[in-house]
Amino acid sequence: MHKNHYEPPQNDSLLETLMNIPRHVRTFFGNPTEEDKEKNLKERIKKELDRHIFK
Repeated sequence: MHKNHYEPPQNDSLLETLMNIPRHVRTFFGNPTEEDKEKNLKERIKKELDRHIFK
């Protein structure tokens, strides 16, 4: 396979790619379902509690 002479670091190119995607498309793809939101909320609450309890 033909390789470009310059390959940016994987992270940077991925970040750049994401930044170039229009915001509404990013929002569309990153739109969590209600179930995901609930799960994320529970996780966040759990983390917060853990942080306060085990300080």
